[in-house]
Amino acid sequence: MITTPSLPSTTISHDDVVRVISDSKGQFLPQITITRPCKVRKGETPITKVSVGTYRSGIDYDNMGEVQTDRANGDRPAENAGLPWGEWFHFPYSIAHKGAVYMRLYPVKSVVPRVTYYRDGNPITVEDAKVACLASEFPKPKIKSTGEVMDKICVSVKLENITAVGKVEVV
Repeated sequence: MITTPSLPSTTISHDDVVRVISDSKGQFLPQITITRPCKVRKGETPITKVSVGTYRSGIDYDNMGEVQTDRANGDRPAENAGLPWGEWFHFPYSIAHKGAVYMRLYPVKSVVPRVTYYRDGNPITVEDAKVACLASEFPKPKIKSTGEVMDKICVSVKLENITAVGKVEVV
């Protein structure tokens, strides 16, 4: 049995995030702000990454057309192997892992997330962030058998890193 992890009082509640996402229909989708510390090299000043994007959730991964196409092409495993970590907290919205809850989000392809890096509260360039951060903060994209870049179909975001949720019109 999964128990609800204790969450800091400054975070948005799991139920609030699920409600906004599930109430979003058609062209009105939730805009989510994700704020998290980056992993930096020893001796570097801490860097914060703030991403503002439009996401969907509550989707069954196996039913997505892109996943089915990629499986038929051999770019993804033929069968779903389940979650690589954690277990479902509220399928298909969230995952519980080591006392934390992660929201399962699917970026809207037509809207590129805005990402800004901050050092000491001031914006810095991506290049400056790459110098200070560990390489794992900027993973190389996976390539499909066709040579195309494989888009991230979903991301799992720690609930405590979601700092704002609101609806936007996607046209």
